[in-house]
Amino acid sequence: MLIDDDDFFLILNKDILTLTNPDTGIIQFNSAISALEWMKKTIQDHEKEWPENILLDIRMPFMNGFDFLEKLKEFPLSHIRNIKVFMMTSSLDERDYIKAQHYPFVYSYFTKPLTIEMIEEIESMELKEWNEGTGS
Repeated sequence: MLIDDDDFFLILNKDILTLTNPDTGIIQFNSAISALEWMKKTIQDHEKEWPENILLDIRMPFMNGFDFLEKLKEFPLSHIRNIKVFMMTSSLDERDYIKAQHYPFVYSYFTKPLTIEMIEEIESMELKEWNEGTGS
């Protein structure tokens, strides 16, 4: 799932994700509010399509990335337990980085734009976690 108020970065990030993982279904939203509404509807409709990874912009109008994370904590643990959030920002404010570390489902913090190397880092985190979980 991609959440970013900047259409340019939504398109760019989707293109990079599609290039590196052509079979991955990518859901994208241009606001945190619309992403949360979709997530609530998904639970109500008992749909199984729940995001495993969320690339989340920090600086957005109306509801920023940190507000989104606070709302995400309100979802049932069964739904958020396996979510990995990767914070994305064009800001160099170190306070954002420090604040992001207080959320257990935030796995990493990247400065825009997303690159193939960042995707590889995300994939290596997932592989490492999978190997640790299976004892491999």
